[in-house]
Amino acid sequence: MDALVDRGKLNRVEVNGEAVYRTVKSAKKAAQSISRMEEIFHVIQEAGDTGIITSQLRDFKFCGNELLDEALKELVRLGRIYCIEGERACSKRYFVTKNSIIPV
Repeated sequence: MDALVDRGKLNRVEVNGEAVYRTVKSAKKAAQSISRMEEIFHVIQEAGDTGIITSQLRDFKFCGNELLDEALKELVRLGRIYCIEGERACSKRYFVTKNSIIPV
């Protein structure tokens, strides 16, 4: 495994104190996903107490609708944001949680 890391075929990261090996492609995809989530989080944070609805987030064109939905679900799962369903079934408003700071 170390030889593959040396040749640039794998990346080595630590997860919960254990070595995890990922292909360079999946590591790049994970980094892009984290970066995208941070951008989305900061826009929601900037919206303040009024929050922001999904269609407004889509206007920023961070990514496609599916990736945006995945990022929002992950941010909710991590407890960084929360969602309130609107009057219409398709409207959701996102807010930053009080405990939204997580270690990186």
